[in-house]
Amino acid sequence: MGVRARTIEPDGSIVNFDGKIFEKELVKGRSLKYLAKTFTLPDVRVGSIIEYYFTWDLEEHYVFDSHWI
Repeated sequence: MGVRARTIEPDGSIVNFDGKIFEKELVKGRSLKYLAKTFTLPDVRVGSIIEYYFTWDLEEHYVFDSHWI
């Protein structure tokens, strides 16, 4: 999974995200596990614009055998 993000400051300058992505386990049960990917953006303050997106490359035919929430 790839994450790209940036903060656009009120004066128009751009600060790109180049930090670390953390993986946190939210729920774990017998047959399920929910994970969260988290990150911290630099220089976020009032008036900033936050942009982010992620890509998730799946194996072939993976979507047809999955359960989405």
